[in-house]
Amino acid sequence: MPSSERKQRRRIVLLTGLVVVLVIVLTVVLAVLLTRGKDTFDFELVSREEWGARPATQFDAMDTPVQYVVIHHTAWDRCYTKDTCSAEMRRVQHFHMDDYGWWDGGFSFCVGEDGRAYVGRGWDRIGAHAPWYNSR
Repeated sequence: MPSSERKQRRRIVLLTGLVVVLVIVLTVVLAVLLTRGKDTFDFELVSREEWGARPATQFDAMDTPVQYVVIHHTAWDRCYTKDTCSAEMRRVQHFHMDDYGWWDGGFSFCVGEDGRAYVGRGWDRIGAHAPWYNSR
């Protein structure tokens, strides 16, 4: 390949790389500008009081901010309203506390089919739902 073709290819590769980097930088800058000052979530967070949680019998505190977020699932009945999802949250909590002997429901948060997030143990208490990750 002649020297002039190699130089031309190098220029094209260099320009392509610069364009890719520029697009990435502009995307990040645009994302930061568009989300500045907005809440980090736009769904309802249902407190323990709202869904009728029993008080925990005891708990271990967890350092925040947390290092990991573990997504877990349940195999209980489906729920599509705040009332039915609250009932499911109570059902899971009773099962964990009464059958497993745990201090509280094992989960930190649950998301119902109604689109709401239900606070379990929350951010600052060690969970019981993800062995080896509960305290991280």
